[in-house]
Amino acid sequence: MTEQLDPKDVRILSDILALVLDEQPGQAIAALETIRSRAKRHNMTGGALKNLFMSLAVDENHMGQAALLERLQRERDQLEKLVQKSEIRVRILQSQLSQSQQDSQYLLSEAALGRSQQSWRYAAIGVALFAGLLIGTAATSVVHTMTAPVRIDRASYLR
Repeated sequence: MTEQLDPKDVRILSDILALVLDEQPGQAIAALETIRSRAKRHNMTGGALKNLFMSLAVDENHMGQAALLERLQRERDQLEKLVQKSEIRVRILQSQLSQSQQDSQYLLSEAALGRSQQSWRYAAIGVALFAGLLIGTAATSVVHTMTAPVRIDRASYLR
């Protein structure tokens, strides 16, 4: 608002505001009577009061629209920056998720391969032990049959 309000107008407007905002009927009637008496004292007509409200509404609305437009522009810019940051963050998180899924699949395949190889290992160890026992037994038999045991003449002990 470019011009200053007259103190008389401010008093009348404050009384109107009190009339509108008061919840108790006695105070509202008193505020209405005060408005009527001040309006008569200052020779204010209903048209002048209407013009006063209209000038306040137009000035504040016009100034409010410019400020509102500027504030909305700043908020839009801030929101655009926030959206860009969020999109970048989403891309980063999607990349990390994809990498985690690949790592998980790799680990699962390695674990399955390890389990299948581990069962073969146990089987191979078992077969090797059994074969070792058989070969050891056979080798011992061959050695004993190839070498004749030394015969001890026990008759010399009995004499």
